[in-house]
Amino acid sequence: MCHYYRGSRKPPAHLANEFSVRSNLYQMLLPDEGFYPLSQVPVVRLNDGGERELVAAEWGFLPGWWKPSDKTPKRTTFQRKCFNARSEEVDVKPTYREAFRRRRCLMPAAEFFELGHGFHLAEHRTFAFAALWDR
Repeated sequence: MCHYYRGSRKPPAHLANEFSVRSNLYQMLLPDEGFYPLSQVPVVRLNDGGERELVAAEWGFLPGWWKPSDKTPKRTTFQRKCFNARSEEVDVKPTYREAFRRRRCLMPAAEFFELGHGFHLAEHRTFAFAALWDR
């Protein structure tokens, strides 16, 4: 996944309608400049009742088993290393395995950037990145 993307410029209420979800984000301010790892981002996930919802989450994976260590004393240090799971190993790597089985989500986007080039759908339609969440 990229290190920078722009979310849909549509308000959260419109995103909720596009993804057919309930939303608690009517007041969330979406930045014009886009999102980087550790930003608060809108995600679509299943709630405990199995219904889709649009919620705010911090972009950067933190597994439930993580604890501070000498190597990674801060959670943000760990998260910066773990925001980009590879599809070919996400189901077997201990860091992601449990979340891949039970806690998948979508990150709505309008454009992403790689090596200084922007990529988007025609008319900047909203699409989504596959993502995982834990805590």
